[in-house]
Amino acid sequence: MEEIIVTIIGSNFPAMPASRFYDEEDDVDYIEIKGDGVSHALFKNINQGTSVELYSKSKSMGFYTLITTNEDMVLLAKGDIPKLLQKNRNF
Repeated sequence: MEEIIVTIIGSNFPAMPASRFYDEEDDVDYIEIKGDGVSHALFKNINQGTSVELYSKSKSMGFYTLITTNEDMVLLAKGDIPKLLQKNRNF
């Protein structure tokens, strides 16, 4: 797991602490953003399945799809998202 700082350009929100990890079984790259006031304010109007472009150190990380949010975290993923959601995982 790699600790990173992410932001969404044009969001007017500050950068957020996050963790990045890769699941070999699902071939999915995850970004888990710490659940706090900033992340919840940013993602409250974004629906599950919506993709957003994330940046770290002013470089694009690509588009990640919102998987779920709860009070502890915001989880986004890049990879075979339809396959991932069909598995009915409990995030």
